[in-house]
Amino acid sequence: MAFEKVLLRNVDFPNSEKVDSYLERGGYQALRKALGEYAPEDLIKMVKISGLRGRGGAGFPAGVKWSFMPREADVTRYVCVNTDEGEPGTFKDRLLVERDPHSVIEGTIIASYAVGAHRAFVYIRGEFLLGVKRWMKAIDDAYARGFLGKDILGSGFDLDLSVHRGAGAYICGEETAMIESLEGKCGLPRLKPPYPAEIGLYGRATLVHNVETLACVPHIVLRGPDWFASIGTEVSKGPKIFCVSGDVERRGNYELPLGTTLREIIYQHAGGIRGGRRLKAVIPGGASTGMLTAKHLDVPMAFETLSEVGSMLGTGGIIVMDEDACIVDAAFRLTRFFAHESCGKCTPCRVGTQCLVEILRRIENGRGREGDIEQLLDLCHGMIGHTFCPMGDAAVNPTISSIKHFRDEYEYHIEHRRCLESLRTKVRKILVVDDDPDFVESARLVLELQGYEVISAANGDDGLARVREEKPDLVILDVVMTTVLDGLHMSQRMYDDSEHRDIPIVMVTSIANIDYAALFPTDEAVHIDAFLSKPVSPDRLLSEVERLL
Repeated sequence: MAFEKVLLRNVDFPNSEKVDSYLERGGYQALRKALGEYAPEDLIKMVKISGLRGRGGAGFPAGVKWSFMPREADVTRYVCVNTDEGEPGTFKDRLLVERDPHSVIEGTIIASYAVGAHRAFVYIRGEFLLGVKRWMKAIDDAYARGFLGKDILGSGFDLDLSVHRGAGAYICGEETAMIESLEGKCGLPRLKPPYPAEIGLYGRATLVHNVETLACVPHIVLRGPDWFASIGTEVSKGPKIFCVSGDVERRGNYELPLGTTLREIIYQHAGGIRGGRRLKAVIPGGASTGMLTAKHLDVPMAFETLSEVGSMLGTGGIIVMDEDACIVDAAFRLTRFFAHESCGKCTPCRVGTQCLVEILRRIENGRGREGDIEQLLDLCHGMIGHTFCPMGDAAVNPTISSIKHFRDEYEYHIEHRRCLESLRTKVRKILVVDDDPDFVESARLVLELQGYEVISAANGDDGLARVREEKPDLVILDVVMTTVLDGLHMSQRMYDDSEHRDIPIVMVTSIANIDYAALFPTDEAVHIDAFLSKPVSPDRLLSEVERLL
């Protein structure tokens, strides 16, 4: 029997992001019920009974978190909506904000009422350009309909909500770093305790919640905590949005009960492994959670069961790797991401991640040495529990788990100075879209020397036709002022086509200080993965290509 969608029930309907569409499907009824029938303490008790746990990674019980907020009448309290979502392999919050923002706003208002906050803030990563526009429009509409502002629905409760863009730092997904960024400071984590519920934004008590967590709240109020608790397992309750990416036939977001097995998610809902190949490894909860193997396919996706096998539910971002994947290369790329995103505040993370990257790079490039595996593990264990925030602990998971399950592959790399013979050589195809033959040839020279296959096309329809014919692994768009809109529209049309949506796009431009989002209508977004300003050095171009592939 198919699971009834709860959190994603609206996203497939036309104009689902608009307030009228949300109201037609019962939107804001939970808010009316909460303000009209429940005292704040009743709502806190309700969320506790439901068993709702945070969906942003840590999984802390939401009702308990609400109860930590001070109840004194003279205390200023804030609510912050964390829409940073920088965890690789995770894209559920982005979908909710772009397609159903009013469900998150409704949950935010109810949470604010429950904890006594009259001011709330949305923090969203700067790259989510469509999400920013959708947030702003939805908030404006909520004010116009009386769901925000003074005396909401005649209840006497006031709440103001505003949107603030971050600059794309992974560390700002950590709640105290996000608070620092909201205050206009560098996004660096704070020492805890004190926790945000005691001293948070501007030194005031602050409740920080993830988008998906808040989207659950209206359903708990409308249908009751017992209904919510009946979904999932004894410990992990409610529905969960699982983001499936990697080597599967149908990548995307799938809403299922907590406790659904990896096997069901990958093979029944995501269509199985691409090309009928075998599964080699799977990361169950985003890049910062430990790798698992095919023997773990029947493990339920729940907080308690994944911790038993040495991993975590995290954000529910499932990254699938098939039999052709090089595990050493995967660990290297994941660890390089964490090294790049380290805020640098503490030495174990700042220096430790760089050391891990150098050793992993050496092994992957055929220059591994005896003792490298032990040195990697020593570095990891030296970081665990010794970093300023949990991000340092998370950064070592790709290395530790990959060695645990695939140590023989590391040993083969070191002994034979290459990948396993069973791994097929993948030649990556790159499409360079440009009207300038000199740029095409220079890019071809740089990329072909590194083993990439390079094809070219002119801007506009020719570029789109080549994408459909050749199905490249990456597209490089070189644009000038007269062709920048061609490039932006090409990215939009590729995103609208599910077959080409996941192809990364690098835009190379000599146009400085352009707000590319301003060039597009409100209902469109800039789907560009990297911007490079001319002149672009070969190393810079290669670095971005390697990062995205």
